Amino acid sequence: MRLQTFAALLLSFWHTCDIHVASGRNVGACCLSGRKMYAASKKCLFSENNDIACARITTVCCLTALYETKCDEGKSVAVAEENCEGLDAPGREHTKECCHCCLLGRETLKRNEACTPPSHVSRRCKQAFVSCCGDGGEPSDNDDKVRTFSAMTTEVNARYTATVSSSGRCSEDKNLCEQICDDSDPTMVRCSCRAGFRLNSDGRTCSDIDECMLGTHNCGPGFTCRNAHGSFRCERRLCPTGQQWNSDSQRCVASVTCSPGFHPGSDGTCQDVNECHLPDACPSGQKCRNTQGSYYCEKPENSCPSGYEMSTVSGNCIDIDECSRGTHTCPDANMCVNTVGSYHCRCPTGYRFNPSTKQCEDVDECQSPQACLHHSTCENTIGSFHCVCHPGYQQSEDRRSCVDIDECRQNLASCHQRCVNTPGSYQCACERGYTLGVDGSTCLDIDECALYKFQGSGLCAGQCINTPGSFECRCPHGFQLGKDGRTCEDIDECANGICSGHDQICINMYGGYKCERIVCPPNYVKDTRFKNRCNRLSQTCSPFDHQCLHSPVSLLYNYISLPSNVNFQDFGLSALPLITLKGPSDLDTSVQYELQLLETRLGRHGVRPATRASFAVQKMSGPNSAVLNLVEPLQGPQDVVLDLIMHFHHSGTFGGRSTAKIFLFVSAFKENNFTEM
Repeated sequence: MRLQTFAALLLSFWHTCDIHVASGRNVGACCLSGRKMYAASKKCLFSENNDIACARITTVCCLTALYETKCDEGKSVAVAEENCEGLDAPGREHTKECCHCCLLGRETLKRNEACTPPSHVSRRCKQAFVSCCGDGGEPSDNDDKVRTFSAMTTEVNARYTATVSSSGRCSEDKNLCEQICDDSDPTMVRCSCRAGFRLNSDGRTCSDIDECMLGTHNCGPGFTCRNAHGSFRCERRLCPTGQQWNSDSQRCVASVTCSPGFHPGSDGTCQDVNECHLPDACPSGQKCRNTQGSYYCEKPENSCPSGYEMSTVSGNCIDIDECSRGTHTCPDANMCVNTVGSYHCRCPTGYRFNPSTKQCEDVDECQSPQACLHHSTCENTIGSFHCVCHPGYQQSEDRRSCVDIDECRQNLASCHQRCVNTPGSYQCACERGYTLGVDGSTCLDIDECALYKFQGSGLCAGQCINTPGSFECRCPHGFQLGKDGRTCEDIDECANGICSGHDQICINMYGGYKCERIVCPPNYVKDTRFKNRCNRLSQTCSPFDHQCLHSPVSLLYNYISLPSNVNFQDFGLSALPLITLKGPSDLDTSVQYELQLLETRLGRHGVRPATRASFAVQKMSGPNSAVLNLVEPLQGPQDVVLDLIMHFHHSGTFGGRSTAKIFLFVSAFKENNFTEM
C-alpha cells in the first residue's frame, strides 16, 4: 500500500504519454530499469534518448526507490534508537521525516489508540505512521469481511474488528483481546488486529495474513514476495549465468546473441553499435559515418587539420615537423620539440615558455604549496628556489623539508640540570627538590622547610633541616626518627637497661627517663615480694601506742610519667585516672582516703606548678576502693610528689594507716609536639 499514491500518479503519467510511446512498449520494463539504476549506483540520472517517455518513467521509478530506501532507513532508526537526533544532516530530510512519523505511530500503539495518522501530513508520513503503528492505514480490495463474535460486529477500514460481550474492561483483563483492545464505549469492548493480521473466528485472537498468497503485495517486476509475520518482503530475482529476466513472461530466458555491429538492448533485442563513438575509428583527417550494423570513413577532398598536410603518396593527412622546417616561434631551435599535429617550446628547468612574449620566464616555485614542506619558508630565485628552515630546525636530505634540531643531544642547550627537547626548541627542567630560575636554565634549591612551615604540622614532626635538593627531619634528645623519616617516636630508655643499679627503678618519660632508688625510712624494710614497697618493722601495735598506730603499716612507691599539658578532654574525659587503690574488703573495715601534696619541683622558670586542686580522690563502687584523678592539664617539665593516705577503722575503732607515695614526672614535651613547652 505504500506505493498506491505513486502508482496512481505513474498510471496517470503513462496514460497521458501513450501517444509518445511506441506500440508494444513494456512500460513495466522501463520502471524496473529505474529501480535497477538506483540499486546499482544509488543515483538517478535522466538520460534523454529516442524513447523520452521510457526515460522519464525510468527516472521516476528510480526516485521512488530512493525515497522508499530513505524512508525505510528512517523507520529503522526510529525502531532501533527511539529518537531521530542523528538525522539533522543536509540531504536526510526524507529519512528524518519518516523517522519522526514512525515514532508517532509507535507512541500511538503504546497508548493502545487507533492507528489513525494525522490528517495534515504528507502521504509518505502517513504510510510510515501506519507501518510502525501496526494499523492497515488504508482500505484494501482484498480485506476479508469481519467474523461475527457475540451479538454484533463492525467492519473497519484495513482492520479486522469484533465486538466482545464482556463485563470486564481492557485494563482489567489483559486476555480480552490478543492485540488491540478498545473499551471507549462503556457498553462494549472491541477487539481488532494490527496491519498484516486478520481476526480469528473467536473474535479475540489474530492470525498472520499471507500477502504473497493473496496477491496483495506490491513487489515489482523481477522481485519475489516472501511472507513474514505480520508483513512481507520483496526479494530480487537472480537469473543464472547466460540468462536474463523477462518482464513480459516473468521468468528467466536465454540472453540474446547479436551479430557483429549490434549489441543486446535492455528490452532483449539487438541494437546497432555506433562505431563512430569509438576513438580512432577513422584515420586522422577523415570523418566517420555510422550505418546500421557498420560504419565507413569519409575523406575530405583537400582539407587537413592545422598541423597536418596532405601526403602526395598516400593521400592521407600527415604531421608537419615545425622544428625541422624552422616554422616554429621558439627563441632557440634547440628549444623546439615537435608533437603530432603541433609543437612546443621547452625551456630550461626553472623556467616556462610564455606564448605571448615568446620568451622563457622564471617559474616562481614558491607559489606551489608543495615546494617547501614542513617547518620551512620558500624563497624564490631566478630559475630555482631554496627552503629556509624555521628556528630550531635544520634541512633534511631532500632539501625541501626541515627536521627538528635536538639541542639536548647535540649539547647546544644551556641547562643547569636536565634538558627536554621540544619541536623547534628545548626546555630546561630541574631535579626533584629544585625549581627553575627566572633565566629558564639554572636550578635553584627549594627550601621545603620554609615552604611548608605553616601548612598543618609542616614536613617534620621535629626539626626540619633544609638540604640541597631535599630536606631532613631531626628529633630532639629522647626521641628517634620514625620509619617514615618525618615523625618522632619516644625512645624507651628503660628497655635498654639504662638504670644499672640493682635497686634502681627506671621510669620512661616522653622524651626522657628517670632512674629512682627506693630507700626505706628508719623502722621500715623492703618487701621481699614487691620491689616498690617498704613495710614497718613492727606490724602490730598496742592499742595504747599512738605513735605506732599512726605510723603507716606500709609505704607503696608509685611512679607515673605524663606528656606536658595532656588534654584528656579531647578523649571525652573530664579527668585522667592516675592510680587506683583498694583496701580490705571485709564488711567490718572501713577506709578513709587523704591526699597530701608534698612537693613540686619545676624544671625551668615560668612553668605553672601543680596544686592540690589539680587532683581529686574519687570513691569507687567497690568496697574500700578509690581512684586518684588528674583534673587539669599539667605543664612540664616538673616533678610532683603526693601522699595518698588510707586510714583504716575496724568496727568503728581506728586500726592504723597505709601510705601510697606517688611520684608524678611531667615531660617537657607535649604529645606529638617536639618543641619544649
